[in-house]
Amino acid sequence: MSSEEKTLRKEIEMLRVRNDKGRIADAVLESSRSDEIAALRLQIHEREGVHAALQDRSNELCNLKAENSTLKKDFLDLKGEIVELKNANNKRASEAVTEKSPPAEPNTGKERMVPIGEAVYTPKDLDALHKAYKKAQAGKEIANREVQALKERMAHLGFQLLTKQRQSARRPLMRKTTPRNLRPALRAVHVEHEESDKEADPVKATHIEEVLEKPKDVQLRKMQEEERRALRATKKAEMQSPCEEEGITYIKLDQARADVGEIRARRRFVQWLKEHGLQDDEDDDQDQHYATSAEDVKDE
Repeated sequence: MSSEEKTLRKEIEMLRVRNDKGRIADAVLESSRSDEIAALRLQIHEREGVHAALQDRSNELCNLKAENSTLKKDFLDLKGEIVELKNANNKRASEAVTEKSPPAEPNTGKERMVPIGEAVYTPKDLDALHKAYKKAQAGKEIANREVQALKERMAHLGFQLLTKQRQSARRPLMRKTTPRNLRPALRAVHVEHEESDKEADPVKATHIEEVLEKPKDVQLRKMQEEERRALRATKKAEMQSPCEEEGITYIKLDQARADVGEIRARRRFVQWLKEHGLQDDEDDDQDQHYATSAEDVKDE
């Protein structure tokens, strides 16, 4: 076999290897793009739902405003007619003073009828209309408060959607690095970007999330933050032993800190629930799920 043939064969093998690597890279890139597209579609669907709810409330508010304007107009018309009736009665009383004979006494058993347009109302009917108008005004104020509360709630939901969007951008990378459950992986992403998140007003974001969460969720978040602070100063050599104790594989320092802190926080949270008598089936399932995930990684 000549040297030229050997050279050609080597070049052919190199081209084949490059072609295979290019195909693998294209497949990985296509998978990542499909995941991002699916996440964006889900976010668009959620935002459309929020927009539809806001549109419905806006339509209700417009209807209430139209009804309120109609009631105001009716009330003003009624008030003008009452003023006209009072003026007519005063004029009749002044004319009666100049008469020689006193006017006849009205029938005590009948109520005075007040004509308004084509209908005729008694004083009791007018009082009932006035009370109905006051009741409608009170209902309008309550409806305005409900609309304002709904707008604030929609604003909180919009903030949560933005938070989910920031976290979903890291999900494909975490799937490539480890088969571990996504929740501890997303916690690791939160630790890596903790300094950058401080620029986005973390005090306000934490306050909004704690208002919307349950007391148990607030306690769990508090324990997770304590564990992250305790492990923040640990080094690579110091993290090997905790990873082996918790049954997980060491891959990156920040990720190992986040995973060990998550497992310890979950263990403390379960103990806290047992002490306060708040543990339910959902908490048992979550604890069992994290334990199973750690065992799977250890077997690999």
